Amino acid sequence: MKKRLDFPEGYGQCEDGWCGPNLMRQVILYMKGLYIPEKKLVNISNCSIKRGTSVENMLKMAHKFNLKNYTKNNSEIEDLIYSINRGNPAILLIQAWPFKKVNDWSNAWENGHYVGANGYDEKQKKIFYYDPCDGKNKPISYETLDEVWHDKDSENIYEHFGMFFLD
Repeated sequence: MKKRLDFPEGYGQCEDGWCGPNLMRQVILYMKGLYIPEKKLVNISNCSIKRGTSVENMLKMAHKFNLKNYTKNNSEIEDLIYSINRGNPAILLIQAWPFKKVNDWSNAWENGHYVGANGYDEKQKKIFYYDPCDGKNKPISYETLDEVWHDKDSENIYEHFGMFFLD
């Protein structure tokens, strides 16, 4: 089975570190039909080029625009499929866009990046996601997603973290 949400492509994040506000802009547009400027979301989320956006500030943006959600560590592909089948994207915290070559993504922790899962193809074993870096929807294999689906901040480790939205 496969399904893709009509998730809007956009334009890439305006600055390094702004993937959270850029992605949330697209989620708000998809779920609420509201276009919120990226810079406004940067201000709401206290985002910076150097440190990006914390999970807590992603939740703050969602709350500000009445997006009911829950977060889950140790999410699985099935959780993404369930969310997409309900018509809802999911926000994932992955490793991506390194400034130096990464040989082993499963042990990389310095390149945190938010992406928005918005489709799947079980036969091809792929998840489709919105990438704030360039504003495009792209596929990623289940295997590659498993390798990059983690991050950490100064206080928390996020393994297979997902922010899931409710109807």
